Amino acid sequence: MFEAILLVLGGFVLLGGGGEGLVSGAVSLADRLKVPPLIIGLTVIAFGTSAPELTVSIQAAFQGQPDIAVGNIIGSNISNMLLVLGISALIQPIIVEGKELNRDGIFMLLVTLGFCFVAFYGDITRLVAVGMVGVIGLYTVYLYRLGSDEDATQEVSENPLAGASVFVCLVILALGTIAVVWGADLLVKGAVILATEFGVSEGVIGLTVVAIGTSLPELAISILAALRGHAALAVGNIVGSNIYNILLILGVTGLVHPIAIAPDFLLIDIWMLLGVSGLTVFLLSCQQGISRVFGGLFLATYIIYIGFLFGA
Repeated sequence: MFEAILLVLGGFVLLGGGGEGLVSGAVSLADRLKVPPLIIGLTVIAFGTSAPELTVSIQAAFQGQPDIAVGNIIGSNISNMLLVLGISALIQPIIVEGKELNRDGIFMLLVTLGFCFVAFYGDITRLVAVGMVGVIGLYTVYLYRLGSDEDATQEVSENPLAGASVFVCLVILALGTIAVVWGADLLVKGAVILATEFGVSEGVIGLTVVAIGTSLPELAISILAALRGHAALAVGNIVGSNIYNILLILGVTGLVHPIAIAPDFLLIDIWMLLGVSGLTVFLLSCQQGISRVFGGLFLATYIIYIGFLFGA
């Protein structure tokens, strides 16, 4: 019990410290490279915070557990939007401006639609996986080419790394990513031990701890970014992470081992993912952000969704 508590506390410390490093390093890097912070959030941070999903999905594929690999991504993306954006908006309303989010949000929705089509088809073959990895590669190159032409107006005067070299920013980003991923791992391990001690079943642990645990890096980064007034970074982290989760994580996992998608996911979870993605894109594109009211609705919807899964 004491060991589990230490793991949980250590996880929170690493998530907090790593998240601070990631946000500071990302904003400073964006300033040094004259790239909008949104681009950094969509790529560098999104990839870093998707590391837990990559680890879980590849391990599941090697162990012949495709449901865990697919469920991890579906659950994580839903958690990213309803839980992470919900809590972030409750703490600090997310206000964003600019055409970039329209572009990237719509792309996230199109990627989600494509994944839903593949899910109804039945599995992710190696050919499909190659296509997914290819698309995310092209999209990343596209973002960086556009980045140099867009106005990097994010203020970094309050950033302790303001004026730091690109090398220093990259080191801080790397250390922050390691700390966040390590912190999430410790927190998940500690939570599993505590849940087992209190007699919670493995199924419940998988539905809650694993799904939420792999979203902890996104949660830490988005909350810190929102508190520091970097709304574009907070939203870019979630939009980018969802895109990477589907195209890169499932793509790489499918290359390692073709993934069969169970019909059970088509009953509720796929529709939930698609509906929440559509609502999120609508709010970001048409309402220019997520208010505290919608943040509360997002969080309440997530709680109801998890409760429904328990009762199903």
